[in-house]
Amino acid sequence: MINQKMGNLKIYKQTKVIIDEICNKERLSRLKDEKLDVDVLTAITEIVSICMRDIAKENEHFISENKFVEQAVAKAKIIFRDKLFNDGYENYYQIIEKYLNIAKRNLTRKPPSSNKSSFAKSILDIKNQEIPGELDNLKTDNQKENVYNDLVDILLNSPIAKSKNTEFKELKLIKIGFNNYIEGLLIYPELQDLEEYTLNLKYLPDQFEVEISDNFPIEIYHEDYLYILDDDGSIFVNVENYNSDNFFQAGRLLIELAMSLYNQTET
Repeated sequence: MINQKMGNLKIYKQTKVIIDEICNKERLSRLKDEKLDVDVLTAITEIVSICMRDIAKENEHFISENKFVEQAVAKAKIIFRDKLFNDGYENYYQIIEKYLNIAKRNLTRKPPSSNKSSFAKSILDIKNQEIPGELDNLKTDNQKENVYNDLVDILLNSPIAKSKNTEFKELKLIKIGFNNYIEGLLIYPELQDLEEYTLNLKYLPDQFEVEISDNFPIEIYHEDYLYILDDDGSIFVNVENYNSDNFFQAGRLLIELAMSLYNQTET
């Protein structure tokens, strides 16, 4: 490990690179001449899948499979419409819409001759599942749920949460794992209309150490805690098997790390 701060890191909204690849004049022109471009369909399906994951993270209530996919496709349509209209390619929107409708059917279609669920249902099943029976002996620590709520309050009352000078709408903290067993914490910026922004690790407090790497993900250490910074700006920490005190410490440092990276101002 090297206690050295790296230079600028370009963070992209997950959908940006894919959409830029689809919505360029050369690619769009070819779509008019082809019956179906499998590569474009795959890419557009991935955009809808990303929208589905976003909706699953944000929605705390039950949602049906069909409604789930409809919301994701509607969100994807807005993204593509805005991109095409802003770039002057609005005449191609109907073609992209056709691909979105195919993606919608594929994501709700159960594989033939299989007991597997559709992709959409698999995401909902993961979101709603409880801890498996063989893990029952671990016993849910209700204190961790209380600690998680305390961490959310810390984030909501932080200076960055109240600031209007940040490039993005807000920071979000979510728990990873089963409904009654927290395996990790993830914090990420809600980019909204912002497609990319720059982080600079020189803003990290001295107590954090960075494992130098040419590519994402980037490992950031604080004593015994490991934080993973990914190329979409999210930071993850594994808290499995932590007691409540260590769980809180890991989460508190996660928030401190995020605030130092996201609340950057040049002097």
